Amino acid sequence: MAAGRFAEAELLAASLLSRHPRSAAVANLLATAQARQGKTEAAIASFGKAAALDPEDPEPANNLGQVLMDAGRLPEAIEAFRGAVVAGPCMVPALVNLALAMQRSGKPAAALPYARRAAMLAPKDPVPLVSLGNIYSLLRDPARAEEVLARALALAPERADAQALMGQALTHLGRDDEAMQHYDRALALKPDLPLAVTGKAGLLQTLGRFDEAEPWFRRAFRLDPANGEHYSTFLVTHKVTPDDPILDEMIARFDDPATSDASRISFGFGIVKALEDLKQYDRVFPYLRAANDLTRKLHPYDIETRRSRVAALLEAMSGFDWPGAPVPGASDLAPIFVTGLPRSGTTLVEQIIASHSTVTGGGELNIASQLATKLLTQGNGLRRMAKIAPADIAALGEDYAASLRRRFPDAARVTDKSIQSYMHMGLLKLALPKARFVVVRRDPRDNLLSIYRNKFVDGTHLYSNSLADLGAYYRTFHEVLEFWRARLPGAFHEVQYEALVANPEEETRKLIAACGLDWEDACLNFHQNTRKVDTLSVFQVRQPMSKASLNAWRRYEQHLGEMFEALGDLLPMDAPMDAPMDSNAAV
Repeated sequence: MAAGRFAEAELLAASLLSRHPRSAAVANLLATAQARQGKTEAAIASFGKAAALDPEDPEPANNLGQVLMDAGRLPEAIEAFRGAVVAGPCMVPALVNLALAMQRSGKPAAALPYARRAAMLAPKDPVPLVSLGNIYSLLRDPARAEEVLARALALAPERADAQALMGQALTHLGRDDEAMQHYDRALALKPDLPLAVTGKAGLLQTLGRFDEAEPWFRRAFRLDPANGEHYSTFLVTHKVTPDDPILDEMIARFDDPATSDASRISFGFGIVKALEDLKQYDRVFPYLRAANDLTRKLHPYDIETRRSRVAALLEAMSGFDWPGAPVPGASDLAPIFVTGLPRSGTTLVEQIIASHSTVTGGGELNIASQLATKLLTQGNGLRRMAKIAPADIAALGEDYAASLRRRFPDAARVTDKSIQSYMHMGLLKLALPKARFVVVRRDPRDNLLSIYRNKFVDGTHLYSNSLADLGAYYRTFHEVLEFWRARLPGAFHEVQYEALVANPEEETRKLIAACGLDWEDACLNFHQNTRKVDTLSVFQVRQPMSKASLNAWRRYEQHLGEMFEALGDLLPMDAPMDAPMDSNAAV
């Protein structure tokens, strides 16, 4: 075995096992020799036998899990790693592997405790720290990811994966120059590391440097051709032409039984984008439905969760004397919240506001609603707004202000495009009385179709993969807005996407005035703004305003019956206006 003569080792181990059939150690040795030769099924059987012969030894179960994970059989791998952790609760490799398998299954939150335990047990080992840092990034906690990865790099600066993950964390923290340095260090250490190649490609893309990003994406295709995520991300900013082989490549991968469900989802959404670029609309919906159905399979969702959450929130907010008395000690910070459903035009509206010389675009900060939810949560439910002390409301505002000042220390005004902020509008207005709120609306047929045909970050917007759920979700969005409209008259400015693209200057002037800003012509030239944009609309907001995305739902009207039925009386009776359609224009 040590000499690399695995075929001979397998024969010797098999002979030995025939004489000692109850020896777990020999079965484990046989399995290892088989695994080294690529005999996956034989190795799985032998590792399984070894684990069964000695369930108190974690090594065979851990080895079994490794082979299963390499074969893409993640549910079985997780069970094997669980057995290893039960047998050896302090076995760091088993803990790391269990966390990795859960993470690859799209369950980073479930992986977190195992990665934390591994890092605690082996604080001087960079491997568990790298795993933990990666999970924090997946959980959208880049500050913790940075802290953990800094410890890993202090122990092992030559680890290219840690350098690339640090680049990823710093990108999410808005420290793009530092992030690029880490990606370049990773590439210097390991030029063909897909994580570093795609990380650099993605950063260049969000900075609007599309031509520079393209060769890095193409390189990622060559290095990791079975990973559909590279393709779907690239196509956000790339328009497919008839001579581009990318569509055929994606269809071949989509049809390949060896392709994982996670990659098939990405390939499916990528195929949809490519077909729409080529105006082959009649071929779109089978791939679109398959990609969404697979996503729902990996991330089950019950729309009743959303209905219950909204009902509980509105119940908690009822019985309060809105708009409420001024809160002593409330923050004087004046953020501009841009909120609405995904794909409604919120990125476009933020880009317009952020083109003002006194405003910094903050993007999706995801701070305010988290603070509000934390303040409202009591046990398994929500406490009533009327029972929350003014001092606690003031503290919410100060905590939010402190977070923004750390992130944007030199900014006069900051936009916050966290789309869920409409849920807590009244509470946030009390905590931040100088804040402005802009709600973006769009014809629900175009809005919801755009959500359905786009791939979001794994584990987010879980309602988006069912046409019926999309209609139901829109109804809850409408319900919340009407709740606040009745209680906070004039507290938010509404932008209708269709009106904005039809009359850009008139609607933009209204928008800028509603934000309490003086007019600047730069707000009409938003597409020239070079700020970083980290959303699906990264390409569109760098183009002049267009009517081209209006009425896109008409192409697929025959497939949208479930959505129309769920919308009920909120279904518009007429399209907003007649206009040409281009799927690349929707923001």
